[in-house]
Amino acid sequence: MSRINARRAVTRVARVAGVCVGLLSMSCFLISEPANAQSTDTSFLQRPDAAIERVPQRWSPDSIVWQVELPGYGQSEPQLFGERMYVTSVVGPNKEEGCVTCLSVGGELLWQQRVPLSFTAESTPMVSRAAPTPAVDAAGVYVLFESGDFLAWRHDGTPLWQRSLQTEYGAFDNKFGLAASVAQTTKHCLVLLEHHGPSVLIAVEKSTGENAWIQSRGNKGHSWTSPAIVFCEDQPYVVVSSLGSIDVYDAGTGQKVAETTDIGGNSVATPIDFGQGRFLISSLIRPADGPVAGATRSNRLMQLQRTDAGVSLQERWIAENARGGFGSPIIAGAYAYWITPQGVLHCLDAETGAEHYAERLKCGGCWATPFVVGQRLYCFGKDGLGMVVQTGDLFRVVSEDNHLWPDEKQNLYAVVPLPGALIFRSGNRVYRVE
Repeated sequence: MSRINARRAVTRVARVAGVCVGLLSMSCFLISEPANAQSTDTSFLQRPDAAIERVPQRWSPDSIVWQVELPGYGQSEPQLFGERMYVTSVVGPNKEEGCVTCLSVGGELLWQQRVPLSFTAESTPMVSRAAPTPAVDAAGVYVLFESGDFLAWRHDGTPLWQRSLQTEYGAFDNKFGLAASVAQTTKHCLVLLEHHGPSVLIAVEKSTGENAWIQSRGNKGHSWTSPAIVFCEDQPYVVVSSLGSIDVYDAGTGQKVAETTDIGGNSVATPIDFGQGRFLISSLIRPADGPVAGATRSNRLMQLQRTDAGVSLQERWIAENARGGFGSPIIAGAYAYWITPQGVLHCLDAETGAEHYAERLKCGGCWATPFVVGQRLYCFGKDGLGMVVQTGDLFRVVSEDNHLWPDEKQNLYAVVPLPGALIFRSGNRVYRVE
């Protein structure tokens, strides 16, 4: 079955969002498979060996091993499977085409598919441009564009199926465009269509592209979060944190099993499974983009628990001072981390929520979700400036002023760690750094 371990893989959630400043991508986390939004194999991060130490701690333009220019522009995260890497983009002044580029990890172009999109919109920095991150597994790659075109290909580039979800479910009315990424279980892709119209959560059969189940979510409004897969006692549940509610669905049947509306400001960041049914919720206070009542108390640790009566959703603690941003908060061992839009890093005790420190990052606000390699937390500012911080209850900088394009104006959307390397994705390029 490829390099992905069927039960303990590393995945990532899609990133979503982009409000006025743009769209973002999220980077990788160590969580249980079958996969929360994507399925890049970074399982080497679980091993305390030389592979971790070889991941670069500093980088500059001289660190670039190769770079590949992409057609058009995109904001999704590259997805790796074995020796292959998948990157999406949209092409044309009105996003007339969607493009999937398959590269080797050595930078060789293996194949590229460009398809006409069912619905077009002007391509500007204010809207989603291939923001949804695809999912990948042993059968192929599953790609969603903000136009609602949902397509699948085998790893050799052979088409599997194609749908136009906007044709099927009506025009999307979402300021800045659709940005939710594809989540997956072993059999299904999970797609969230959240907008000012009939919103739905759909489970799609990977083999056929047909619906396994669909759940109506009413008229939700502007939201860019992605569905997440969270395991509770080895059972997968779909968690949707969006616009004033957290809703939990049985991944197999689509039945809603738990919910809470004691939340606000949760229209951007996606939850991530950190084991034992635990996940972090992040709020971003933007009144124009959805309910913010209670948002200052909506950065918290939640937990799913199974009881004789069913599944319960429990609040474990609230981060009293931390504030959410565009990336998701993460847990690294005994520590939980939030980064605000202003670039303040909050470090909390993952068990109690007590704050250890709050320090301003030199890299500024981060669109990409940070990730951890060994005892190092990697943070990436939206303009490409990166820094590495040692995990722990004290703020210790390992490196800063890391930049691949110090003299250019580019946005950084995602970074993916590999043994001995980092993959960077800007709007129109992919870079390998060693």
